[in-house]
Amino acid sequence: MPTYRVKTEADKAKVIADIQRAPTAPKGFNVSCTRRTRTHEQNDLMWDLLAQFEKQGATVNGKTFKKEAWKAMFLNALGFDSDMLPTLDGESFFAEGYRSSKLKVPEMTALIERIFQEGAERGIEFRQDQEKAA
Repeated sequence: MPTYRVKTEADKAKVIADIQRAPTAPKGFNVSCTRRTRTHEQNDLMWDLLAQFEKQGATVNGKTFKKEAWKAMFLNALGFDSDMLPTLDGESFFAEGYRSSKLKVPEMTALIERIFQEGAERGIEFRQDQEKAA
């Protein structure tokens, strides 16, 4: 059975019609509705912005971080959970947590807005095209 993106009443009518025609025996079928996850453009923008924190040497408590760590910190700031897991050698820990690919469009928008806000507070310079993309 196909996957549908419903944006209009006509799209919704097509889904309903297809469901009404779908066989119910012997195994039936599954239907699920979910909100759309973040766009590729949002994802690209997020990584571009996070890279600026890394490239411009932004710090927390005097320590610099890679863009992946900044992403984890921003997700945490928005209330998404993460866990600290030990490395295989037991010498240190790393964060494992919520994946930005699971964010819905409004959640990703909030994340990007938070990144811009924090960047402004820390003096991070973003390119003009990045600011327009938000």
